[in-house]
Amino acid sequence: MAPPSAEELLQKGKQRGLDPKSGAESFRPPPEVEAYFAELDRVGRAAAVTTDWWQRLLREDCRQGGGWVRDWPVHAKHPEVTEGYVHRDIAPLHYVMGRLSPMYIERAFSKDFKRATWAVYFGPYCSNGDQQIGVGNGGGLSAGVGP
Repeated sequence: MAPPSAEELLQKGKQRGLDPKSGAESFRPPPEVEAYFAELDRVGRAAAVTTDWWQRLLREDCRQGGGWVRDWPVHAKHPEVTEGYVHRDIAPLHYVMGRLSPMYIERAFSKDFKRATWAVYFGPYCSNGDQQIGVGNGGGLSAGVGP
């Protein structure tokens, strides 16, 4: 049996998000907050485009016939379906990649599903600083991703 299409998986997720008690739409932040994160994503996306190692991985390893796939699976049970993945939208309540994630993330994974590479742009609230930006803290990422 063929896996469901990306559209079917995305639609199923959106339907689940409409649940009035626990669905993601019940917890949508105010427009000003969404605008803040849209700007963080714009800056992060621009940084990713100019990052040599990341662009080299995408160009050389994620090309047609390469050993890696750009983006991330739309659904854990269907890792081969990546079309339609959008940071913040695919899992809006997730603490690392959801609507309120303090970072912008792009990903690629090996076709054998054993390795992943993440290009992460840390926003100001990923800092260990107090009144000034300090060292970046990937604690949320390292806590959410295991071997």
